[in-house]
Amino acid sequence: MKNLLDKKIKDAVNLYFIGDTHYGNAGCVRTKFLETLNQIKKDPDAAVIFMGDCVDAINQTEKRANPEEIAHNIMSHEKFINLISEQWKMFEEDISMIKDKIWGIHSGNHGDKFMRNTCVNELRRICERLNVEYLDSGLAHWHVHNHKGEIFIETGHGTGGGLTAGYVYSNIEKRSNYFKDMDIVARGHTHKLGVNLSVASMSFNDDGEPVGKSQYHCATGSFLRNYVPGITGYAERSEYPPLPIGYVRATIIDGKITEVKPVPL
Repeated sequence: MKNLLDKKIKDAVNLYFIGDTHYGNAGCVRTKFLETLNQIKKDPDAAVIFMGDCVDAINQTEKRANPEEIAHNIMSHEKFINLISEQWKMFEEDISMIKDKIWGIHSGNHGDKFMRNTCVNELRRICERLNVEYLDSGLAHWHVHNHKGEIFIETGHGTGGGLTAGYVYSNIEKRSNYFKDMDIVARGHTHKLGVNLSVASMSFNDDGEPVGKSQYHCATGSFLRNYVPGITGYAERSEYPPLPIGYVRATIIDGKITEVKPVPL
C-alpha cells in the first residue's frame, strides 16, 4: 500500500480513471484508447490514473494462452520471442504523449502473474522513465486539495469476479469502509463501467440534523472487447457478457467534486 499521496491542484481538474487496456490482446480497442489520449492531451485540466492490466502479459507457457487472441500489431513480429516486451513498448510509446498528466499507474493481476513467474517488472521501469508514480496492484490513497477544499480518493486494480453489476458494486462498497473519509473509491479489473453514488456515513450538523456523506463507487471500465469477429476469445468461450468500452472521469473544482460519470466510447 502506498502512503497518502499528496496532490495540490489548481482551481479545476478533470481526473480520468482509465483501466484494463490489455495491450497485446486482439480485443484491445487501441483506436479508442488513442482517441482518449489525444483528448486528454488537449484538456488543460486533465490528470490520469491508470487502473492496471495495461498489457495482457500472457505467454505461451500459460494454459490461458491462445495465439488467436494476440493482436495483429504484436504478431507482426511473427514469433513469440519478446512478446510481452513488445506489448509494454507499445503501451509506453502511446501514453508518452500525456506523461506530464499522469499521476500514477497501477499494475494488475495480468502483470503481477507475469512478474511473479519471471521476476521482471517492466511497469516499474516505465514509471521511472516517465517520472510518474508506480502504484503496484495494491491500494493508493490520494489527498487532492487546494486552498478552497479537499477530497480523498482510493484507487486500486481490484479483485474478484462476478458477471453482474450488482456484484461489482457490492464488492466495491464492501471494501470502501476500510479507510474512512474517502470521497471516491475506484476499481478496475471487472471491466464493468459505471458509477454508483452511496452514503458512506452519517453525522449531525450544528442544528442537530443528520447529514450524509456521499461516496462515489467507480467501476472504471476497459478498452477490451469481449467479442471480436473472426476470433473465439477467452470471454466468448466463457460466455461472459459483452461490455462497454470506456472510462470514468471526475471533475473537481475548488476542492469539491462537481461530477463523477462513466464515459462510454
